[in-house]
Amino acid sequence: MTRFTTRKKVICSVLITVFFVFLIFNILWFLHFASYKKFLDDKFVMLSGSLTSFFDQTEPTHFGIKKPPYLTYGGNLYAVSADQANSIIIWPTLMCKEIQEIGLIIEDDGGMGYMVYVDENMEYDTNKNMGASIEWAMSAKSLLQERQSEINELFEQAKTRFNLPPHKSPE
Repeated sequence: MTRFTTRKKVICSVLITVFFVFLIFNILWFLHFASYKKFLDDKFVMLSGSLTSFFDQTEPTHFGIKKPPYLTYGGNLYAVSADQANSIIIWPTLMCKEIQEIGLIIEDDGGMGYMVYVDENMEYDTNKNMGASIEWAMSAKSLLQERQSEINELFEQAKTRFNLPPHKSPE
């Protein structure tokens, strides 16, 4: 009989632990989700059919916010140039305290698109683009260099629009 009672105690302890871990995970997610509110203002409109995506098309440069879906932490901010040839995606850290990563989507005149990670200076981040072929990386770097001033301007607009925190340097 004591063996059965001990087994019940272990099962109850495990269930209580799982419940509290799940509760803490939910609270942490909710706080992170709510931290995206600081980027929203009255110009943002909720995307139809979504509770987590917002956009602002009141200016030539379009801005958007993608809050993290339930129990995920992968939200982002983005800015798209008026000609839609350049887009910057910004991934904040937990609670949106810093910028964790910056991605750039650039399209050349032939319609070829490149998605690359860049650093806070909008320069190609070799460490984060490790899987790219040498030829692809050279083409992306060349296009990035060609459009450097446009991309820098777009990033400055995004930093101003979202009142962005500083970029978290990799350690």
